[in-house]
Amino acid sequence: MSLRNLKAPLKPVSVSPDVTSAKRVWLICLTIACVAFGVRLLHWQNNLNTLDKTMTRLTARYKEEAQFLLDGDWTSFIKGSHSQPDATILTHPPGYPILIASIYKISGHSDRALRVFQITCDAAAAILVFLIAARVIPRGAALIAALLVAVAPQLSFHSLLILPDSLTALPLLAAILLIIKAVADRSVRKLIAAGALIGVSCWLRADSLLLPVFLCATLLLLFPRGERRRSALALTAGMLIVIAPITIRNALVFRSFVPIALGTGVTLCEGIADYDVEQRFGLSRTDDGTNLQEAQWAGRPDYAAELYRPDGVQRERGRIARGSSVIRSDPAWFVGTMGRRVVKMFEYEPVAIVSAEPTVSHSLDLIETATVVWSRSRDELLNEAAVSDPAIQLATKPITVRKNFDYVLTMPVTIRQGRASVIIRGVERPQVLGSAALPDSLERLPYTNEFAPVIQIPFVSQDHDRVQLVVANAETPAPAVVDAGGAQLNELGPAQYLWTRQPRKLVKTVQKFFVTAYFLPLQLLGMVLLAVYRRKLALAAVLTVPVYYLIAHAPLHFEPRYILPVYFFWFMPAALAIYWLSVMLVRLVVWLAQTRRSDAKI
Repeated sequence: MSLRNLKAPLKPVSVSPDVTSAKRVWLICLTIACVAFGVRLLHWQNNLNTLDKTMTRLTARYKEEAQFLLDGDWTSFIKGSHSQPDATILTHPPGYPILIASIYKISGHSDRALRVFQITCDAAAAILVFLIAARVIPRGAALIAALLVAVAPQLSFHSLLILPDSLTALPLLAAILLIIKAVADRSVRKLIAAGALIGVSCWLRADSLLLPVFLCATLLLLFPRGERRRSALALTAGMLIVIAPITIRNALVFRSFVPIALGTGVTLCEGIADYDVEQRFGLSRTDDGTNLQEAQWAGRPDYAAELYRPDGVQRERGRIARGSSVIRSDPAWFVGTMGRRVVKMFEYEPVAIVSAEPTVSHSLDLIETATVVWSRSRDELLNEAAVSDPAIQLATKPITVRKNFDYVLTMPVTIRQGRASVIIRGVERPQVLGSAALPDSLERLPYTNEFAPVIQIPFVSQDHDRVQLVVANAETPAPAVVDAGGAQLNELGPAQYLWTRQPRKLVKTVQKFFVTAYFLPLQLLGMVLLAVYRRKLALAAVLTVPVYYLIAHAPLHFEPRYILPVYFFWFMPAALAIYWLSVMLVRLVVWLAQTRRSDAKI
């Protein structure tokens, strides 16, 4: 084998059903689904006691609207809960509240059933990634892409939140798959169905409203020139038919043209404020700050309470006007801001990965009735504070616990200066079992009266029978000043899911690599490979949705959850790069082995 063979292009992809039997495809899809489902269950167990503390206000709003449907109050669901039309109902599309209401009706108001549904949709999305990728890149790379989606901590975590963000990817992936098939067989029906699926995504989040424009400029260009207009009309018509009920509702009830939902104005203004460090434009970066500003500017104290109540549509138009005036006043600055935001969108969100050990599986609501195994008053803790290490402010005497049990430490504390860490660690082995950062982890609990706020540190004792409470400085050289009001350790019960330790270690090892430093170069290499080998369909299928989301969110306030669908497509070029590098490495090893054998014969 010569070195020239190392430069050979990847084997062209064939979409013929004879390449892989139907049974094998079903087995691959089942494997992908099991991996995706299993990883998300591990994340669920890891975050069991914290999931409901994330985005609580937004989740409560979705549930409130779902409750209108469960109560049969269609008027409130359509017009809002007040006697006059309330634009707060336009904060987001109605699709997710309808979904919540449907699942609650079947399951008896079970958040667990809702999360299982979302996990199932995420697993189905991973399968669709495989089916899409297998049509445009080698099948081995397609499998890698699907497994990356299945294991990615960013996608796993967001699928557990009671928010619609993770669900939007499934209809978009299905739409792209239908468009790819339509390119092959020129099917107008598939294009209409693809447009309808984009409309379904809009019922969950309005982000993909203009996606058909980008699809017409990329994927539909692969159609013969005489069929492009018909194809574009079919795709657009499919989406418009699906979102039409929302637009009609908004026009009839609020006498305004609102295609899907409000929000562009506030995200535009807050996005400007995010990067306006010098506050040249006088806009607020928070919802509450925006409300207060509008109350002052309009002389309407009632504006200070809500973003969209009262006069939500008019106020939103005013925000768009203010944001537009900023853009006109300094377009160069705004373009630079958009560029910096696009760069930020390429960064992988730093979310918690699966732990090597199972976390506390008992609800922390049991703390009031749980057995107290250790407690110390404030004065007793001060008596144990003498430690030789200057970085440690407090280290208690060993606390006896039972192996493989769930515990929770409750500690009323006030931090007066600096930052500190409260740690539970083993005595025989200095292994950290649980920790909390101060002041980040402070919260008020309803059953504490003397001291507030408090921290709670749940942990599993694992194979330790003695643990220790440590308070350490988190910053140097200035020590933190911490005022503790005592501490209490409660035993919740035997630890569960201990059998997951081995799969956890494997998943944790893989998830450590899901950071920008590793995946961004792989993504770029994958796109270069597609361009070099002239895979036009693959480039269009892989890049259209990410480019659209980057451009659509560049002018606006940005949160990583807004662009979750992008991850599903980014993993395709990354997987192609991994596959190509693996092929090149194998070929190089074979060539070196053959060269060595040839030299030995000589």
